[in-house]
Amino acid sequence: MSKKFSNILIGGILAAGLAGCQKGATSSDAAQSSPPPTASSKFVGTWKHVASGSESNATLTFNSDGTMSFTASNGPKLQPYSEKGIGKWDANGNQLSMTPLSIEIQTPSPATTAKLMPYVKKQEKVRSSAPVIWKGNDEFVVTRDKADQDFQRVK
Repeated sequence: MSKKFSNILIGGILAAGLAGCQKGATSSDAAQSSPPPTASSKFVGTWKHVASGSESNATLTFNSDGTMSFTASNGPKLQPYSEKGIGKWDANGNQLSMTPLSIEIQTPSPATTAKLMPYVKKQEKVRSSAPVIWKGNDEFVVTRDKADQDFQRVK
């Protein structure tokens, strides 16, 4: 798998971006987490990844009970795919942690999908954490692999 596609795929997981390639604390034990966030947490809600000129489309939804869901898609100029998943999340101050528990991916080619599945499955139950910088109440930025991932609240 090309490095560029790998970054796009994992960017989709952060939307789905923290999971997978994120450097930071990781654990294969999804049960290791902080207590679930409260409903007043700034993260609760749906967030859209914002990237000018990008063909990628990604959303994250953080629920007040510590569960999350995500979707991502890409293409057609880049290798097209769509993915969706569920997981757990928590936040401690401005530190955001996510653990994808289940990820599904589809590509136009069943052979490509089959080739990607082992890589995708390795991302499941891997906890990843990163600091965020808030830009008001409705936007935050995560830096991953020296690249900013900008998310805006969906209203």
